[in-house]
Amino acid sequence: MIVVFGLRGARNWHAKRFRAVRITYPGHRVVTVPSGFSVLEASRWTGIPHASVCGGRGRCSTCKVRIVESARRLAAPNPVERVTLKRIGAPPSVRLACQLRPTADIAVEPLVSTGRGAVSSALRFDAAVAGGRELQIAAMFVDLRESTRLATGRLPFDALFIFDRYIQAVTQAIRRNGGHATSIAGDGVMSVFGVDEAIASAAHNAFRAALEIWNGLEILSAELADELRAPLRVGIGVHVGLAVVGLVRTGESQSLQFLGDTGNVAAKLEAQSKELNCTLVASVAALDLVAPGRTQVRTNSVAIAGKADPIKVAVFRDKRELERILSSTGAL
Repeated sequence: MIVVFGLRGARNWHAKRFRAVRITYPGHRVVTVPSGFSVLEASRWTGIPHASVCGGRGRCSTCKVRIVESARRLAAPNPVERVTLKRIGAPPSVRLACQLRPTADIAVEPLVSTGRGAVSSALRFDAAVAGGRELQIAAMFVDLRESTRLATGRLPFDALFIFDRYIQAVTQAIRRNGGHATSIAGDGVMSVFGVDEAIASAAHNAFRAALEIWNGLEILSAELADELRAPLRVGIGVHVGLAVVGLVRTGESQSLQFLGDTGNVAAKLEAQSKELNCTLVASVAALDLVAPGRTQVRTNSVAIAGKADPIKVAVFRDKRELERILSSTGAL
């Protein structure tokens, strides 16, 4: 009996310490994950088959779930989720698993079948391969501006050539600075820094990669000037925080991935770059790891869907501001 109470106490301590939430799936299968995980991430982490075509960006409805229990405890859908749910005429009980990040226990039912054999072939976050390590990481999300305009009026392979050069410039800058490109969805590239280094070094490397991408696209725009109506422009978001890092297996291949809220926030900061008319939006938490005090850097507080409090960010409209900071810290 003492052992039982001891184990129960340890479980309760862990849940409180890491703000864990319990997600119940059909068949009474219960998954416990840290607060900040999306329902889709929870499914993949534990090997539960869950359809998702767009890569978890809220651009499709294949990951949709019905909220069976505790719907009133959930935050309202963010703008991306709200648009998709409206397009499919979803009732209030239906949410997108990739966008839904519960902070309290819930029960869900995935609504799109993954087909036969899904259990064996589903994407799996394999803790046995990479240890499922919980790390402080830096996440960077890069997205190409006006990509639709670039493709309009071009032959498909001509457009593909430009997009391929862009993706190469971004991913090479990430790799050269010690990062890993974890996903490429259309013209959006998500990356992680800090898999094998301290968080301060990870933040430095993320900012160096951002500057290299900024410089690289200026060079690429000059090289492709005859093919472009206007120079290539991107938005970049950088954030730091806790994530679970490991390998996702599908069939015989595997790729490094990270799960949690940090990458989600980085993507939301990139989206803010449009509103703030700038190229780079970085959380002050990330910038403080590189340049404590951030002298003469513009800051703002921005509201992030799903977050109770605004996030303080540094705004970079001129790359010389970033160059100055990195030079002053010896990072260049």
